[in-house]
Amino acid sequence: CKWEATSISAILGSDIEDASGILEMEDGQTSADIKVAVLRVPQVDVRFRITLSEPSEGVLFNELLDGGADYAVCTVTLKGNTGQGIASMLLQLVCCDAGQLLIGFWQWREKLSEAFFCGGSIEEQAEAGALDWVMHCVGLFWKVLFLIVPPPTMMNGKPAFFAALMMIGLVTVLINDLASLLGCSLGMADDLTAISLVALGTSLPDTMASRTAAKQDDTADNSIGNVTGSNAVNVFLGLGISWTIGAVYWRKDGGMFVPAGPLVFSVAAFSVGAVFCVTLLAWRRWAYGGELGGPKCAQRRDSALLAGLWVAFLASNVIYDQLGRA
Repeated sequence: CKWEATSISAILGSDIEDASGILEMEDGQTSADIKVAVLRVPQVDVRFRITLSEPSEGVLFNELLDGGADYAVCTVTLKGNTGQGIASMLLQLVCCDAGQLLIGFWQWREKLSEAFFCGGSIEEQAEAGALDWVMHCVGLFWKVLFLIVPPPTMMNGKPAFFAALMMIGLVTVLINDLASLLGCSLGMADDLTAISLVALGTSLPDTMASRTAAKQDDTADNSIGNVTGSNAVNVFLGLGISWTIGAVYWRKDGGMFVPAGPLVFSVAAFSVGAVFCVTLLAWRRWAYGGELGGPKCAQRRDSALLAGLWVAFLASNVIYDQLGRA
């Protein structure tokens, strides 16, 4: 079977060698050694895994242990040289694994250098094309700005979560204001601006996240669940929190009342499109065995259908708005 050393908090190539190989055993042999070189003694305790995978015929892994029937996993702790010093105790107070904090700072430093190279490295930059350079120049400001988000290995990802949430809120406010100004300049109604420019700007990050999940995950669950989860936050928290704040602020004046606009028609048009979309996903699972993928022609056809749904939704709202003004 194959074996590979993977990092938990140890830095591959710095604390231990980045090693992998094939483990071979003779009939009747009950044990074998896997050697991973330790390159230095770390300042704090760090951990790494040795994972066995792709067993040959006749090899069985214990289903009750880590890794289940497909993998065998051994976690190794490499003791640091800090002992019980003050630095070690302080690190243990602020994070569950001091090694994860150190590897987080190392990854943070790597992100800084990667942000300024087209493609993330000198090698990728040397092979970058014109489009790669254009995208790099457009995104350079955002890459530098989002360096404030620490790596998820630090303190079990808590700082990364709250920093990312703060940056997402900042970008959302910026997109909303810019889209509103653009809609005002073009003479668009507020409701049309909200469902077109503002919605498009705030949904593009979800689109990129779903694309990444579709390419990297084994199933389509996260790529589709990301969209439904994002809309659930918008509907339940976005409306709920704002209405609660408004109700508390205006309680002394008998409440806050906002006249109804073309929301009923917009929600009805969206609901019709949503039913069609869910029906299409269910049919794809029956026809191709999954919501995403399938034959190339089917991918392009269904992509065009879903894009057409969005265009039809916008067109119906524009027509309804024009009829209301007539």
